[in-house]
Amino acid sequence: MSRQHMVYVLTCQPPEEFKAPDGTSLSPKIKFINFEERGHYKSIFNLLPLKLADAINHRIIVRSFSSTANQTLLRSYLTLNNLLRQVKFDIIYYEGLEALGLFRDIIHRSLPSAIHLYDAHNVDSVLWMQQAKTQRCQKLAGYAQAALSLEKTLHKKVNAYFCCSEEDNILLSELNGNNLTGTVIPNGVDIQERPFDDSKDKHLNRELLFCGSLDYLPNREGLLWFYREVLPLVKDAMPTIKLNVIGNLLETSAYQNLIEDPAVNFLGRVESVVPFYQTAGVSIAPLLSGSGTRLKILEAMSMGNPVVSTTVGAEGIACTHGENLLIGDTPEKFAENILSLLREEIQFNFIRTQAYNLVKGKYDWQRIGFALRDTIKNLT
Repeated sequence: MSRQHMVYVLTCQPPEEFKAPDGTSLSPKIKFINFEERGHYKSIFNLLPLKLADAINHRIIVRSFSSTANQTLLRSYLTLNNLLRQVKFDIIYYEGLEALGLFRDIIHRSLPSAIHLYDAHNVDSVLWMQQAKTQRCQKLAGYAQAALSLEKTLHKKVNAYFCCSEEDNILLSELNGNNLTGTVIPNGVDIQERPFDDSKDKHLNRELLFCGSLDYLPNREGLLWFYREVLPLVKDAMPTIKLNVIGNLLETSAYQNLIEDPAVNFLGRVESVVPFYQTAGVSIAPLLSGSGTRLKILEAMSMGNPVVSTTVGAEGIACTHGENLLIGDTPEKFAENILSLLREEIQFNFIRTQAYNLVKGKYDWQRIGFALRDTIKNLT
């Protein structure tokens, strides 16, 4: 996008995190702005107790007496408002449902003619309800209902939306009475930075790799299922097997058994995932819930690691069981798939080669980027 446009990114992350691997800025036409740079919203009401002041200030910002104070909005409003006074944006691109819910109406008041685009990482109402049922949690059910209420009004909020899979596209369209245009823009991988590992004996590597955000509820649920139900079956047949677990993590309590298990290398966040894909044989995606497209499946495919996934984990990817990955929805089938790949060199190399061809032809970020740019151009 920055090749043809000036792009402003309002984010909770500090600008220094957005650097190329060599430390240089990504592009002079991309400006990163931390939404907290101007500080917390203040008014005369800040003389009141903090909780009461925040409640009043939030209602002033959103122009509603029934809203609940949101700290993200209170921290970001001054920066956002200042930016809207400086720049007359043509397109507003909301990354995720929370951003849309927080900022859309405020931006629309300042820029009534701007085009609003929503990037749906998932159908959030479905994701939250899956988790609410799994954990029997009423609070999560409340999140699901709030997400559903917003998703049903997308046709009033945005000009178009993007999503990661055709399944998500159909559902979001139905929720809006088919009154809104949706476009499937798949997730992808940079095949230049994630090169194919053509090691001759890669099938002999007795390491499995799980890679993904460990605080993300579907990842946690899936990984714990794999550890409790599947890994023991694999170890019975192949005692030397190791499981490497990589991903961002703030809270470790749910993973204490994995951390203490000598058969598991619980690595957390790493500087580069490349060495771990190189030493691993099979990459796993044992998800039981969620939607969208699994970036880590595409990453594994790009780097030459055959993938074993559940049906849910593989949703959104144009893949076929037995051709470019293996799918197992029971512990027994999942374990059987892992063992067959590690034991059968011909199948191992066939699956990973076909997977790489799929990623190269359909999921390379360069190809996806051009398609996204052209789609946005047609909307304007």
